Amino acid sequence: MTTIPLSIDLWLINQRWSYPTEVCTCATKLIRSSLAIWQFMRTLLGELGLEESTLTDVMSSVFQFEVKIAEIVAPNSERQNILQIYNKVTVSELQAMSPQFDWLSILRSLASPHAIDANDELLVYSIEYIKSLSTLIENSDPKVVHNFMLWHLAASFVQVTNSRMKEAYVKLYNTVTGARTGQEQWKDCANIVSNKFSMAVGALFVREAFGPEGKREVSEIVAHIKTAFKESIRYNGWMSEETRQVAIEKANAMDGKIGYPDYILDPEELDKEFEEVEVDQSNFLQSMVNQARFSLRKSIGKLSKPHDKDEWRAPPQIMNALYRPSTNSMVMLAAILQRPIFDSENLKALNYAGIGFVVAHELTHGFDTHGRLYNQDGNIAPWWSEESTRKFEERTRCVVDQYSEYEVEGTGMKINGNMTKAENIADLGAIKHAFNAYRTQVMESGEEEELPGLEKTNDQTFFLAYAQNWCTNRRTESSKLQLITDSHSPAAYRVIGTLSQFDEFSRAFSCNVGSNMNPEQKCSVF
Repeated sequence: MTTIPLSIDLWLINQRWSYPTEVCTCATKLIRSSLAIWQFMRTLLGELGLEESTLTDVMSSVFQFEVKIAEIVAPNSERQNILQIYNKVTVSELQAMSPQFDWLSILRSLASPHAIDANDELLVYSIEYIKSLSTLIENSDPKVVHNFMLWHLAASFVQVTNSRMKEAYVKLYNTVTGARTGQEQWKDCANIVSNKFSMAVGALFVREAFGPEGKREVSEIVAHIKTAFKESIRYNGWMSEETRQVAIEKANAMDGKIGYPDYILDPEELDKEFEEVEVDQSNFLQSMVNQARFSLRKSIGKLSKPHDKDEWRAPPQIMNALYRPSTNSMVMLAAILQRPIFDSENLKALNYAGIGFVVAHELTHGFDTHGRLYNQDGNIAPWWSEESTRKFEERTRCVVDQYSEYEVEGTGMKINGNMTKAENIADLGAIKHAFNAYRTQVMESGEEEELPGLEKTNDQTFFLAYAQNWCTNRRTESSKLQLITDSHSPAAYRVIGTLSQFDEFSRAFSCNVGSNMNPEQKCSVF
């Protein structure tokens, strides 16, 4: 029996530098016959010092092991139900199901100085994968497993090593995504600094681009979206009264974090966050290793502390928004609170089609196939009646079937409606709640002036603005990769899929019943 010792450095690198590794895994699935991954591996292993006489054999064995790993990983579509993958096991139980790993030693090395014993409980999100991995290692040559780990170690650091390794990675990335050129070096450097010193960069961004006035205005939109959502819940007709009341309570309790955490604008507080990071100005690679160790120590340090529900896990300069079920909170980062998504000078139609939709999307995530399993305190706990659960699943099936019929142009592939169902539910609900909140504000304050040069009503402007916010262009290779790996539907179908199911859109544009954008049978959950 070969017991694999997992070093702390290898673990933290694969955790903190996962993107190139994910690209490699996707490449294994998508382009097995392509020379790109072979060229990438040859360059990296050659840079590690392997002699030409052994290089091909090592490459072949590592690649085959990579394929076997990919084959035992459950697809995203099978990992959507948190109740099915939420498995509590003790360390000793984990050891029994995967004897090829010395789990107690591994966990003790990671958790130090915190004590770990065999009776401590862990969450294992894929027991079958752990079992299959243990069996795979048992039946594999230890040298191959060792080389595989070194290969991933090198792949994880590829963007911060030398130019030859980076160029090899860019060629592989371009093959997988369809991109034609690599990113300029200054952008790579800026992205690395932003990722590794995220809140420090975030402070610079906030001072330059986002002020407290924007925070106040977005907070008002959040309140209006909540009201629209609760009204929809009250009159949805399919929830039991008991479930409906708890849903409203959860919406009321949902925290909305806007823009940025206040502490980052305090230089002293910000300095405290990074005071233990060792930066070697003469050695970029070593600085990145130091930063990864710092991040790991910071994460491990939370083991003995209560869960901080006020913690911001994403920096403000990232153009994104998110919902966290474990804290029942939604976060609107400062970078997304810019044109065209939001501007204090915009018409309400534009702002509600932009940031209003984003807020409503994240709020609805609290009640989708995943979020609905958590209560208002962020704990997994049953609060749905059997009747409401049954009707929710019926409506979800309608959504799954709807999106599964969309074939993405140029790919020959259809959307995986099961893998994307949570995001599609959030989109379908969000367009409704954002529009209803917008109309309520118009009724209270009066119709706005229409945009000059457009022979459209403001309702039509709302829907046009929503569609415009999803304007994007992807190469065929990138679209195929998205359909395999992404829980979101492609951008065009986030427009077609939502607006075709919304009566107010059909009314605004006088779409005939039975047309593509106004089908007789529509899908809606919230």
